[in-house]
Amino acid sequence: MNNAPFNAKSTYHKDFIEHPIEVEEIVSPARYVKSPQKMLTETTYQHEFIPRDILPAEDQDKPIYSKNPVPFRGKSTYEKDYIEHPTVEIPIEEFVPITKNPARFDDLTSYKLEYKPHAIETIPTQDPIPIRPIPQKFVGSTTQKSDYVPYEILPDQDQ
Repeated sequence: MNNAPFNAKSTYHKDFIEHPIEVEEIVSPARYVKSPQKMLTETTYQHEFIPRDILPAEDQDKPIYSKNPVPFRGKSTYEKDYIEHPTVEIPIEEFVPITKNPARFDDLTSYKLEYKPHAIETIPTQDPIPIRPIPQKFVGSTTQKSDYVPYEILPDQDQ
């Protein structure tokens, strides 16, 4: 990035074309005028509206069954129209309580005969890379001692 000051001339002002802008007329929103009529029973369908008294809701109890005292003298076609489907009787099995096994559990699987031991595959290990000492002595200087800043060791505060 160039940090030098800008000393050239721009053609922006010369090439700029100003377009006329038409200012729109500001129209204030119409004021709300409240209707002088009350909205109790008056609607737009005034001629068809029928005011009715609102009755309080009655308690909705369950219907009470009352037997009809008049004997039934009609004929039923139920027996004639009834289709009897065959049914299969399901035998009822006796409940057998679960009893605790007296044999000692020896931590073996019940599938011992089917168990197939698999051989454990060993992962081949790589030989470590041998360290070869450098035969030459270190000739040079280090700044470790001059760069070392000793810090004061503070005792533990938790005690």
